[in-house]
Amino acid sequence: MTTDDKIYKDLEAMSPEERYSLFTHFLKDHPGDAWGWARLGYEAEDLGRIEDAKRYLERSIFLERRSEFAASVYFNLALLLAEKLKDPINARLNYLNALCANPDYDRPYNNLGLLLQNAFDEIELAKHYFNEGISRCPKDATLHNNLGYLYVEYLNDEGRAAIHWKIALELDPENEDLLFNLDSLKESE
Repeated sequence: MTTDDKIYKDLEAMSPEERYSLFTHFLKDHPGDAWGWARLGYEAEDLGRIEDAKRYLERSIFLERRSEFAASVYFNLALLLAEKLKDPINARLNYLNALCANPDYDRPYNNLGLLLQNAFDEIELAKHYFNEGISRCPKDATLHNNLGYLYVEYLNDEGRAAIHWKIALELDPENEDLLFNLDSLKESE
């Protein structure tokens, strides 16, 4: 077991309150540690301290803007903004920042596509981000599934939907939702 593995195992054994306290004390001695601020943000979110979580994640990003680490923090901040704070405009901005920090990170493409589709009704732009995600991460079944859904529900293109659902099923053969989607297309023929 590596030192990092041991640290994470020790953290998992602690309660959210204990982890929150630990990172609060850690940051008193290391106020410039982006990882510490991100962890404090995640712990604050687990404790329901949503505004604090937002502030801590923003502090982490301020300290480290361009890296794979920053991309994941931007992504988590966007999730918090979209789901907990119901702020789709700033969620959109943070998904885009995640993609700027790491253009090969697949999850922001998917979530940005869904946000554009559902919160902004920007279907063509959503399609663009699903396709861009697929071009960078072609083995992502979720991107193919969501693009297929967009084709059926918004663009009335069952043929393209079927193509993406079949690809997604090849990548994730145990996914019952994909089987259902393909079966529903067959029934409508």
